Amino acid sequence: MLLLPAQEADAQGRERAAAAQAFDRGTQEALTENWRAAAEWFETADRLSPSPVALAHAIEARRRAGEPMRAATLALRMQQRYPDDEAGSTLSTEVLAGASAEYARIDVVCDEPCTIEVDGSLTGGLSVFIEPDREHEVAAAFDHGRVVQEVEAGAGETVELSFEAPPPPPPGSTGDPGGPSVAGERFRFNRSVFFVAGALTLASGAVLVWSGVDTMSSVDNYEALAERCPAEPACREARRLLADGQSAERRTNALIGVTAGLAASTLIIGLLTDWSGEDDDAGAEVAQAQRLTPVVGLSRQGGTLLLEGNF
Repeated sequence: MLLLPAQEADAQGRERAAAAQAFDRGTQEALTENWRAAAEWFETADRLSPSPVALAHAIEARRRAGEPMRAATLALRMQQRYPDDEAGSTLSTEVLAGASAEYARIDVVCDEPCTIEVDGSLTGGLSVFIEPDREHEVAAAFDHGRVVQEVEAGAGETVELSFEAPPPPPPGSTGDPGGPSVAGERFRFNRSVFFVAGALTLASGAVLVWSGVDTMSSVDNYEALAERCPAEPACREARRLLADGQSAERRTNALIGVTAGLAASTLIIGLLTDWSGEDDDAGAEVAQAQRLTPVVGLSRQGGTLLLEGNF
């Protein structure tokens, strides 16, 4: 606890340093008359470390960038935050003189700390000017949710909007409006799912063993013919066996991947299986209805894995 004040002071020092850097960037952009970029940097500096000087520079840059409505919104912030700052008050009064009659104004009141957005953009304050005679979406973001209202006002009008924070989610819920779940409840597989997965893994393993044996026999036959390759019939037969062996090798490699995937899935299902046997009647009926039966067929041309059952 003794370290908390020092940590807080260190964080504030970093924010002031970042604000100073942002202010310098804004000054550089202003020297090149890139007023929009300058305004963004000055606003960033004010957001990191609130200052009437940074805010005044942001107002002037917005005005020079041809964005009088944004400049007027910042002027409202200046009046509300620094009412005793003489230079800022003079600038704000000058900017608001024309904007108050040209735009509509929204004043927001929240019963808890909130962040305001207008048409998806953060305002940075609770008072903002908007384009008149068209509908706007005003949203207040609270710790436990977001509340939205629609508003439309004419030029020169001031509309006050009140927002109430939504109640916090009940204890033990996930906060998902689609359906709260009980904390700590774990998903469990029925034992029949594990047995089916195990049967599939064993079936795939059996096919893999057959494919491996078949591939090795193809190699032996190919090597026996390759020794007599100067004889043209033997060479033709050797080339055929080579192609068959390569195909069998690709089949075996694919089966290795499938079997490994099934084995890993079976292991995971086993860890998540309810082995207590305390299934209710409904669960037993579902397991009966979803029964799967694996059927395996083997031949010289390949293997077949068939699943029969109801879903």
